[in-house]
Amino acid sequence: MWRVMAALLDEGEQRLGDLSRLTAIELSTLSRITAAMDRSGLLVRRRSGEDARAVLIDLSKEGRRTAEAIVPRALHWESAAIAGMSEDEVRTLKGLLQRLYGNVEGREAVVR
Repeated sequence: MWRVMAALLDEGEQRLGDLSRLTAIELSTLSRITAAMDRSGLLVRRRSGEDARAVLIDLSKEGRRTAEAIVPRALHWESAAIAGMSEDEVRTLKGLLQRLYGNVEGREAVVR
C-alpha cells in the first residue's frame, strides 16, 4: 500500500495499468490492494472523461495525509540504505534496479 500511496503522491491520478508499472506490482495483486485501500478510504476512483471504460485512481484527502506522513520515513530508510555510497554509486544502483524491474516486467504470466 505504501508504494501505491507514494506513486500517487508523486505522479498524481493514474489508471490501474499505469500504476502497476509505476509500482512494479502485478496487476491482479494491485487490484486487490487498491480495493482494500478504497474500502479504507485512502483512495478515490472516477471514470475517465476521455474513456468511460477507464477508471482513474487517486489519493483521497485521508490517503494524501497518510502518504505525506509515510514519505519522510521512507526517505529516512532510503538514506540509511545508501549511507556511504557516492552519488555515482547511488545513480548506478537505481539504474540497475530500473533495468532489473524492466527485465522481469510482464514475465509473471510466463513463469506461472
